[in-house]
Amino acid sequence: MGARMIVVGVDWSRSSLGAVRWALAESQRRDCEVEAVTAWQADPLVTGPPPIVEPGHRLSQAVEAVCGPGAPAVPVREVLLPGWAPEVLEERSRYAELLVLGRRGYTRLTGKLLGSVTAHCVQHAHCPVAIVPAPVEHRPEPLG
Repeated sequence: MGARMIVVGVDWSRSSLGAVRWALAESQRRDCEVEAVTAWQADPLVTGPPPIVEPGHRLSQAVEAVCGPGAPAVPVREVLLPGWAPEVLEERSRYAELLVLGRRGYTRLTGKLLGSVTAHCVQHAHCPVAIVPAPVEHRPEPLG
C-alpha cells in the first residue's frame, strides 16, 4: 500500500486556501502526505484549450500562499489534471484517507449552500470528506 494521503481541492478561492491550511494541519496529526489537486476544466460541457492563465502556475501560487513562513513543514504534492473538477476529485479520493474541500460562502445565500463540486464529492467520494468554511472577515463595528 502507498503512502497515506490527504487530497485537497484547490480553485484559488479563499475557501480553498483555507482548506489547504486545514489539510496541512490535519496531515501533521495523521502523519501523512498532502496532495493539492486542481482540475482546469470547470464544466463538462465546455471544451477547448486550457485557461489563459496557466493553471499549474496558479496552483503553485496558491500552495505557496498557504505554505509561507510559519506554515507546517509538510510536503505538498501539486497535481494538475484535465477534467471536470467533481469527477477529478472523486477519482483522486480513491487513493486518499480524507478529501478536504472549501465551502463557498460569497453571499448570504451561497454561504448557506454547498458548491456544486463539494455537493458532488460529498455524495460520491471514496473516503471521508471534510468541508472547511471560508474564513470570516472581521471588520470593526462603526462607531456612532
